[in-house]
Amino acid sequence: RRDRRGPRGDSPLRDRARGQAGPAGRRRGPQVSKAQPPDQGGQERRTVDREVALQGSAGFFQQDDQKHHGKIKLIVAGNISNKKYKIKLEKIISQSGLENIVEWVGFIKDKKKFYNSIDLLTVPSLISWEEAFGLIIIESLYYETPVISFESGAIPEILNYGEYGYIIKDENEKKMAEKISYLFENRNDINRIRIKSHKYVIKNFSGKRFIEQYIKIFEH
Repeated sequence: RRDRRGPRGDSPLRDRARGQAGPAGRRRGPQVSKAQPPDQGGQERRTVDREVALQGSAGFFQQDDQKHHGKIKLIVAGNISNKKYKIKLEKIISQSGLENIVEWVGFIKDKKKFYNSIDLLTVPSLISWEEAFGLIIIESLYYETPVISFESGAIPEILNYGEYGYIIKDENEKKMAEKISYLFENRNDINRIRIKSHKYVIKNFSGKRFIEQYIKIFEH
């Protein structure tokens, strides 16, 4: 990865992100993360998108292990309160032989440190779920980490229909995996978004921006 200075600041995980040996003997290579929101009662579609994402990623990471010798790692962030469901996800990982590639990190407290440690954030929200906003997308772009997502709800609008991220149509996990592989081989495409994403968030999603918009509404 490139040197992330400016709005992001320094990160103790940058060596790991650059592909060098990180703490605790972690695997070398770029990091890819799938951020997962906490489970809530009755929200079955939320759990489905995790399963689809992991199943769709399995083939890609198996191919990557052969093609790139395991240089890409999947980091799953967020709490999963349903223990039975987490066991099901772990079974998918085990059956795919990906135990050494997938890492569970749970709830993220230090967001700057987390986004500094990954190269790409994937948001596999199903189209049928119609993601209302997706705060993690704004956070990721603020810290100059590109986003790849299904075409769900307001996500395409947040990413300005592809200008500030990558949108996968038709809930096609294979296409998402292929896009991740493409970005791994074509880093300039990722850098194109990195250099402008922070300014985009500040201009359109800052607290100051929202206050200005509220004032306009009340004045009219």
